[in-house]
This record gives sequence, structure tokens and C-alpha cells, in this order.
Amino acid sequence: MSKNIYHFFVEGEGERAIINTLKTDFQCIQAGKVDVFNVIQNKLNKNIFY
Repeated sequence: MSKNIYHFFVEGEGERAIINTLKTDFQCIQAGKVDVFNVIQNKLNKNIFY
């Protein structure tokens, strides 16, 4: 079992749905947290990674 924690940042709800489908239905990618994050509207800082 992997000890890595995966955090997926996506631009919108459509991408969130794709990532969730790939995680659950197809099991192509590791399970992890999915957050919608628009880099145009929000500034990416170190705190978001912890």
C-alpha cells in the first residue's frame, strides 16, 4: 500500500467528474482528494499543499 497522498487540482466541475470517474469506475489513477481550483481567480500558495 502506498503512503503517498494524492491531491488533484482541476479547473472546473467537468474535470472533477472525469477525475472521479477515472478513480472509481476505471481505477486508472490513485485515489485522492479532488479540488476545483482556478489559477486565474485564486493565487496558488504553499499552504494549499499541506
